[in-house]
Amino acid sequence: MEFENADLETGLKLITDALNFKLSGQITHEEAAETVAVAAAELVAAIDGHPMDKDGLSEDAMEWIARAHPASDPHLTDLARQAVSRVTGPDSYIAGTWLEDFEPRWRAFMAGLAAKLAG
Repeated sequence: MEFENADLETGLKLITDALNFKLSGQITHEEAAETVAVAAAELVAAIDGHPMDKDGLSEDAMEWIARAHPASDPHLTDLARQAVSRVTGPDSYIAGTWLEDFEPRWRAFMAGLAAKLAG
């Protein structure tokens, strides 16, 4: 997601599209779709005032949050929760891939993200 020149509306659209593309299956490469959805969910958590590790978000995304001051949006938070649920579910491509090598760490990260999105 490219936030360098994004205004508030454009940035929120990038996040919403990332979550919606994942949920509707419009991105053809499943791993890319799920990775983008996780990044978007991390941004939503940060917007909601519950950021994950700063190293996880791009500098452009952090600068966009500081510049645009997006407000928490229950609909966006719900989309992010749905994306996290799907990415950690039994049909997830990255869950199957990442679990092979990183299961405890990946599960802990995703559980932490889900908790931050829950408030």
